[in-house]
Amino acid sequence: MAANIVSQLARALADEKNIKIIKTTNVQDGINIKEISKKTGIPTSQLYYPIKN
Repeated sequence: MAANIVSQLARALADEKNIKIIKTTNVQDGINIKEISKKTGIPTSQLYYPIKN
């Protein structure tokens, strides 16, 4: 079980898009998807799946 969690975390952190999302949302509370898109340069259509999961 713990190995599975570590594996999922490693995959998430290996994705540059996820790193940008984490950095952006770590700085500001209450940020919405449009603001994340604007700050990261990632289209909103590509943000829904990584944020939902």
